Amino acid sequence: MGMTVTIEICPAALERNAEVLAVIERANPHLSRRFLRFRESGARWHDAIAITANADEVIASAAVIFRRAVWTPSGPALLGGIGAVATLPEMRCRGLATALLAECEAFLASEGYELAVLFCSIPPFYERQGWRPVVEPELRLPASADVSGWDLRCINMNSIPDDIRTLYSSAATGALVRDSGIWHEYSAWIREDPDLFWAAFDNGCLRGYARARRSGDAIEVVEATCAPSYEMALSALLRKQLTIASTSTLLRPSTTMMIKPLFPACRSGRRMLTAGDFEKGLPWRSRTWWPIDRF
Repeated sequence: MGMTVTIEICPAALERNAEVLAVIERANPHLSRRFLRFRESGARWHDAIAITANADEVIASAAVIFRRAVWTPSGPALLGGIGAVATLPEMRCRGLATALLAECEAFLASEGYELAVLFCSIPPFYERQGWRPVVEPELRLPASADVSGWDLRCINMNSIPDDIRTLYSSAATGALVRDSGIWHEYSAWIREDPDLFWAAFDNGCLRGYARARRSGDAIEVVEATCAPSYEMALSALLRKQLTIASTSTLLRPSTTMMIKPLFPACRSGRRMLTAGDFEKGLPWRSRTWWPIDRF
């Protein structure tokens, strides 16, 4: 007898839905420490909802929808993101994730979104579902410069300082429009190693910061931001992180950005990101050094 599968939108806030989180954690055991810290901090996911595939009334697969505002050359635009697509190991290869993705896409289209975005480590699976990868710019270490008189400091990632938030907004080097809710989520959902979050100050003024994590015998840059004309701050910070990690290798992110056009029944009247925004590469390329924000 075949199993009965139902798809449903979870009304409870994601961080309070223990069953959904359990599925995501079991499918991604390498994230267990980050999940634990996130729960212990009492944080919440900003503007996120979960959609589940239930097999015989048990949650077997889950995904999370994120609504975000991103920068484009013509100003902010809304983006619908899909993340944390996860299926219990024993329930894989039964079409659950495929059904779940279709439901996520339909949900975003019903809200007026014209494009869906996700990041994944298995592009072929998503390409079979009609998604296409986005070519991201190459990671290049900025040229070295003399910053011997600068103050390089390790930042406490448990409490991101206001001057870092201000620099992110004013330097225009990130893809996301980050409001207080997103910053709070970032403070709790730690992506980097504690000793690899550094900032550079010149005459007491913050000029740049970089966040990274170890990956084998290399490091992966999580985020890097600098004030205009202060690329040398990034050079100094990244070289500092490489020294601390005892490596000379910077990795490209391990995930691939994928997009898929949606066809909403009616226009929402708000500026939405579209597939056309990606015709010449990343629509926020002029704002970004590396990497683009993960949603």
